[in-house]
Amino acid sequence: MASEPLSIARRFYLIASLAITVAILYFARDLLIPVALAVFLSFLLAPLATRLERLGLGKIPGSLMSVALAFVVIVALGFLVTDQVIKLADQLPQYEDNIRSKTQALQHAARNLLNRGAGPLRSFSESLSDKEPATSQSPPTERLGHPEIVGPMLTPPVSAAPDARGPAQPEPPSVLPGDGPVPVRIVREPQNPLAYIAESLSSVIGWLGTAGVVIVLAIFMLVQRRDMRDRLIALTGRGQVFVTTRAFDEISSRISRYLLMQLMVNTSYAVPVTIGLTLFDIPNALLLGLMALFLRFIPYVGAMFTAAVSILLAITVMPGWGGPLGVLAFFIVLELIVNNVIEPWFYSLGTGVSVLGVIFSAIFWAWIWGPVGLILATPIAVLLTVIGKYIPQLAFLDILLGGRTQLEPKLRFIQRLLAMDQAEAAEIAEEYCCRESLLSLYDNLIVPALQLAEEERHRGQIGADQESFLLQAFREIIDETAAQEIAARAAQTALAEPPSAESPPTPTDAQPRPAEHRSTRAGRGALPPAPADVRIVVLPAGDEADELAGLMLEHLLRAEGYPVDTASVERLSSELVAEVQEQSAQIVFISALPPGALVAARYLCKRVSSKWPDIPILVGLWNATGNVAWARERLESCGKTKVVTTYAAALAETVRAAQSLQFTT
Repeated sequence: MASEPLSIARRFYLIASLAITVAILYFARDLLIPVALAVFLSFLLAPLATRLERLGLGKIPGSLMSVALAFVVIVALGFLVTDQVIKLADQLPQYEDNIRSKTQALQHAARNLLNRGAGPLRSFSESLSDKEPATSQSPPTERLGHPEIVGPMLTPPVSAAPDARGPAQPEPPSVLPGDGPVPVRIVREPQNPLAYIAESLSSVIGWLGTAGVVIVLAIFMLVQRRDMRDRLIALTGRGQVFVTTRAFDEISSRISRYLLMQLMVNTSYAVPVTIGLTLFDIPNALLLGLMALFLRFIPYVGAMFTAAVSILLAITVMPGWGGPLGVLAFFIVLELIVNNVIEPWFYSLGTGVSVLGVIFSAIFWAWIWGPVGLILATPIAVLLTVIGKYIPQLAFLDILLGGRTQLEPKLRFIQRLLAMDQAEAAEIAEEYCCRESLLSLYDNLIVPALQLAEEERHRGQIGADQESFLLQAFREIIDETAAQEIAARAAQTALAEPPSAESPPTPTDAQPRPAEHRSTRAGRGALPPAPADVRIVVLPAGDEADELAGLMLEHLLRAEGYPVDTASVERLSSELVAEVQEQSAQIVFISALPPGALVAARYLCKRVSSKWPDIPILVGLWNATGNVAWARERLESCGKTKVVTTYAAALAETVRAAQSLQFTT
């Protein structure tokens, strides 16, 4: 009872800590953004600084030179971009007529569309007005000396008698509070040029100050990078030296790999953009190529922004609509090639962050830090993923952001079955069998999943209908994978046999290579040939899950040539014992799947051993955990009994028992 309040308190502390962390990140962004940019720049320049140090420049000169080279490159690119922007601004007035004609064409098309849609609406409105009851249309009459006013126009009464000052004039309507809105026009005072210059200079000085802080911090981080690493390792404690060192190495390698791969991908994207827009005769294609190179560091948004600017520029400078549509098609094709060919090729090693992790990280850091957060989103996601991998308390970060599937295969398998999706569960089992072997499939996937289902059934979490579906699905998947394995082995045997004189040899291209690969992975020939006249019978201990576990053993033994039969669970205990005599079995295998099968297995074992004390009995206590030694001791006290917990051990013990019988006879 004390653990529940403790878990609630821990959850509260975790949520409170996350809320405080997010608040600090948001309100302290002016302080944290330069630090994050400096760390990002130091990771980017660390390989260059290390290489310069190895060339003999020393730690401080190498770090200063790497930062200076980066600063020179950034300034040169800034001047190049500024020059391109100025040239583009000078050329835009030349296309004023083109812009005006396309704007008028769009307005004309929109007006025609609205008129086309307004016609049916007008007809519908007129039809409704025709159906309204007729009202009296009598001419206006005078009441109390005033004309009756019909319609929305109100005419103030005119005095009949002129006064001495001239003809009668209508009285101006008086405007009272509440009669209607009074138009208000806000006139801004002209801004002082000196104030405008001061505001612009303060903004520029602020950006320059931030850039200076980032450069100074990056230099110190590069110079003191080894000392900072030692300090962080000292903070974690001496007992965590190996884990902390591996974490730092993995963070550095992943971020450096990401930056290098992203630069290569961006270059492979920017070069075709520059060449393609030049062929489309778009002015300042180099500017758009540089935009594509740098903006693509921003996940998903940068490429779309570059494409949008290029298409707008094409609409501005190209006559007609064919050219802009061609530019749009060019970007669509280029994105498909880069996303499906170039990026998978460069990212074969991967950064360890899933696609959804990158998207969520970009959304979160854009909300916290704005455009700078978009640039730093992926490196921060890599950092958090590695931290979650090595710190158990923060493992949820690796689960949420990591690129590998966090759910174990057995849990994915049983989850698909619980969701009544037998097709996907069978696909998971088939892929696992092709990747590993049939023996590994049974030991590491199906038996653990079947055991989980049994545990939930004993807890009452699975209903009768769901239990029936699960057992039938397990049986069909077991039979299907066994049939595929037998077919694969038969194909391998046919390939291994020499061709007969009557039939021509099969061409090499027509040979079933997947079957050969699969049977090799299955471990054909792992067991010696089955001895003659050795029959094996498998008895389920209690329920249908035990029978399914025995059925898997039957498939494995039959694949190796051993004659074996599995009794039905519907038979009584006395009938199961009689099955041994009916089959003339030399080896008895009792299949028991925990939990709850130990008592039934021991009872059946005692009955068989009491009637045939010389028959070797093997008990499969499949995937047993906990006090296995105690269970083994209780079972092996019954005659010639041997307990195994895996199918690999069951096959080995079966071979040993069969060889012992052959040697005895």
